[in-house]
Amino acid sequence: MPHEWLGRIMDDDINLSALVVLRPEREGRGGAIDSQNLGEHLPSRKAIEESTQYFRSQGFGISDVVGISFSIEGRRSLFEQLFDQKLNLRGDRDRVTSARAGSELEFDLRALPDTVTRHLLAVTFTSPPDFGPGNP
Repeated sequence: MPHEWLGRIMDDDINLSALVVLRPEREGRGGAIDSQNLGEHLPSRKAIEESTQYFRSQGFGISDVVGISFSIEGRRSLFEQLFDQKLNLRGDRDRVTSARAGSELEFDLRALPDTVTRHLLAVTFTSPPDFGPGNP
């Protein structure tokens, strides 16, 4: 097995990164987001402050907010404890390709307090790119 070492790494308590997508300040702004309408989809300052503070207080590293999202980074066990779900990680060329059974990449937010979830659209792992080594 060429990547036998990868299975061992993926079973350990590794660092993971997920994307936190924030709810827009003004609801009802449907449609695709582009450079022309990004301002209509931006979260409120309160949503940014409360959600970043919450994840930081839970032990996650926090990136800067860019547009409608920011990333959180932490140990696998931290994600599992906070979201109350066991992650099913599979490695493919040292990338995480699945976080839960059924290839789901998005977390169930029900374990988080309402004071935080009211600001969130999703917390999700991102799919690996369709380009680069091993891809046509």
